[in-house]
Amino acid sequence: AGGALAETIDLRLQSASDTYHAGDTVDVDILATTSTLLVGYGFDLLVDGPMTMTGYDTASGFVGVSAKPDGDRLAGLSFSGGVDGIDILLGTAHLLADAPGSVQVDLDTTAGDLTEGFARFGSGFFDIVTAPLNLSIVDPLDAGDPVGGGGSGGGGGNPPPVPEPMTALLLVTGLLTVVRRR
Repeated sequence: AGGALAETIDLRLQSASDTYHAGDTVDVDILATTSTLLVGYGFDLLVDGPMTMTGYDTASGFVGVSAKPDGDRLAGLSFSGGVDGIDILLGTAHLLADAPGSVQVDLDTTAGDLTEGFARFGSGFFDIVTAPLNLSIVDPLDAGDPVGGGGSGGGGGNPPPVPEPMTALLLVTGLLTVVRRR
């Protein structure tokens, strides 16, 4: 009797930054807020832009669903009777920033796909409310990047390292000794 009313679950996508370098690994946490117990979920991750999904880890409190029946493995079940609260971590999607550009990451469910949706305790599914996550990917050799994105120096217009004065003195002394012996 209680399954007829639609309830919503608020979903939020979160990353450590909104700007990454091409070649970076990007972790996007999927968080849910609900006052009704969530017992299982499945969704599609939509990535619009130069970024590729490389994996997904289900958070504790949920057991990941294998490749069958959910082919993209973005699903989890709670065998502890469900979870509720604010900013419940459902899992973390791992992405690779392929090239400079703008990226929008969002999630959705496919109607008719029985492995997708957000299942409430008892019966029924939540209506989902979510906002896309907008990210920027920049060139790692951008002139404005002091370390050239790689952290090794020399990139992004940085001059080559200059030897310390003592090192230079040792080199000159060694050369003079070699020339003198000839």
